[in-house]
Amino acid sequence: IHLILRSVYPKSLEKVTQEDLYEVVSNINSLKKKKYKGKTPNEMFIEHYSLTLLKKLSLRVYKSSEVVLLPYIHF
Repeated sequence: IHLILRSVYPKSLEKVTQEDLYEVVSNINSLKKKKYKGKTPNEMFIEHYSLTLLKKLSLRVYKSSEVVLLPYIHF
């Protein structure tokens, strides 16, 4: 996960907003993982807790095929 974050964000996180972080984490957690038998971290969280709690944490669920992780550009 650290390597994915580093591929998106520059070394300095000074200009990165909390909302930007939520968006990237939501995308990362929507990627399927072998260790979860093809499920996403979001799916595992929802199974153990709830979608309501995930949303209260300001996170979103995306389809794995719709995940976008591009380098961060702050305007």
